[in-house]
Amino acid sequence: MNSTLIERIAVQRVEDEVIENEELCPEIPVNDKSPSFDGEILVYNSGSHKKSNLVGKVPVQVKGKHVEQLSEKIRKYSIERADLENYFKAKGVIFFVVEITEKKSYRVFYKSLLPVDIKRILNETQGKSKTIEFQVLEQTKLRLNTICRHFLTHQEAQYTTINFAIEDMPSETAIFTTTFPNVGDEMWGLETYMYMQKDKHDIPHPIMGKFKMFLEKKRSVSVGVDGKIYFNKINIIESKDLQQIKIGQNTILDLANRKIEMKIIGKLEDSIQELTFIIEVMRKGKMEIDGMPITFIMDKTEDELKEWEKQLYQLKLIKDILDYLKIEKQLELQGITKQEINHLNLLKRGIVDKEELIPIEIECSAPYVLEIRNLNILIFMDKQKNKVNIYDFFDLVFHHKVKVTGIFEGETIQTNLFALFNDRELIGIDNINFGVILKAIKDTPISKKHTKVVILQTLTYIANYDLSGDKRFLQLVLDIYEWIKTLEVYEDVKDVVKINEMQIIRRLRSFNEEEEIHLIEYKKELGENELPMLLAVAILLESKTEVKIYIKQLPQQEIDYLKKMPIYTLGQQLGVIEE
Repeated sequence: MNSTLIERIAVQRVEDEVIENEELCPEIPVNDKSPSFDGEILVYNSGSHKKSNLVGKVPVQVKGKHVEQLSEKIRKYSIERADLENYFKAKGVIFFVVEITEKKSYRVFYKSLLPVDIKRILNETQGKSKTIEFQVLEQTKLRLNTICRHFLTHQEAQYTTINFAIEDMPSETAIFTTTFPNVGDEMWGLETYMYMQKDKHDIPHPIMGKFKMFLEKKRSVSVGVDGKIYFNKINIIESKDLQQIKIGQNTILDLANRKIEMKIIGKLEDSIQELTFIIEVMRKGKMEIDGMPITFIMDKTEDELKEWEKQLYQLKLIKDILDYLKIEKQLELQGITKQEINHLNLLKRGIVDKEELIPIEIECSAPYVLEIRNLNILIFMDKQKNKVNIYDFFDLVFHHKVKVTGIFEGETIQTNLFALFNDRELIGIDNINFGVILKAIKDTPISKKHTKVVILQTLTYIANYDLSGDKRFLQLVLDIYEWIKTLEVYEDVKDVVKINEMQIIRRLRSFNEEEEIHLIEYKKELGENELPMLLAVAILLESKTEVKIYIKQLPQQEIDYLKKMPIYTLGQQLGVIEE
């Protein structure tokens, strides 16, 4: 089959597709020698092809290819860079490739190339040509009409702003829009374009890339089984061939085909709720949406139901463990590993079931942090030969007075267990119990030196707040100070307590007039040689000049120590200390 015949057949087949719709008119001459283009498709707003009814002209290119066997839904074709550049100048083209067999059976493929597409392809093209995927042209009366109108709708909008096209999705405050012709079902599955405006007065700028048409509508309706409501809103997802209902985070209902799909990912409590709902629907064969009963008998076996029930049982066990540990953070299930499941089983056996002497090999009795997805759980493992007893660390401390001794200022003293923790070790512990920390401090025999140790602990907790933003650390410090104020040793540490209380307040809000006056009066009471306290007050009052003066007067050793203190961090946050 010679090339002239192939071209004639290709053009004829495209024209046949065009004239199927009375609102389209082909102008595609055979043997046209125009560079890059073969003609146009005229688009009218009615079957009357008057000048006044002309909507626009779509440039087209037609190529015929002799093949032994027709491709299915996709075929690839190479386009020269020079042609792509010409298409860009002409604001786009619809490119047709017609496959023709020896028996003259055929299949038409197309690629709608608008300015956004061409710019992206040119950016990706290194050589003289680029191979592109073409889609089969579905043989429905309105399909080509839809494609042409969609082309014209986006052609002008893109060409005027193509040099300002956006590569990535911008800020959350931007306005996103799309537009498409009113052509009914033929729009579904068609790739379309999205535009961004910085605000409602801005010109829409095309975002590089496409998405396929579907609609997702949110509805505030109840979903339940036998009168029990499980969900109060749904998302209805519509496309050309199906309608689905999304409930919760991970569950899709296909009402037409009576199917439910669910992935156990996301948050634990969401998965438990959705899985409970699915099992009830499977058992009862029905549900209610907005009070309306719907029969929903699924083609599921008893074994499949038992598998769902087994998964629900496992999820509830995990929830029981986390509830026992008083962990409020939601466990993220996606990607949970076998090792993490084993860790959960250890917690169940050792802490919830209080099973003794679990066979595990560890080096020594010590606290350990179990990492389970997004959770960090502090436990204590007590080694007994080649077995261990496992405890919730905070539960152990609460029920047992743990005697701890250490050396402070050259003297052996009794202190609390939490004084042994380094600066950041309690940050991110999800089973942390601040009440237990306070109790451990209060249960330790009172002494002047232990009180100093506790003051240093409170500075660590303030620093922990700076690193984590967890206000519970600040509340713990305030609770500790309220307790210290009831002790005789308070007189020895009251100045430090006052300053630390004020730096906690300043972290949370600005001072009121009374608090500022209190600081100014306190500053007057300080002697000139009390440089650390003078510096702290200057930071709190945000006196940048005084802060510089006091820091210059400090020995380097004290400056190095000061930099580790939370008051120094606060000074940096307030902008009165510069590195």
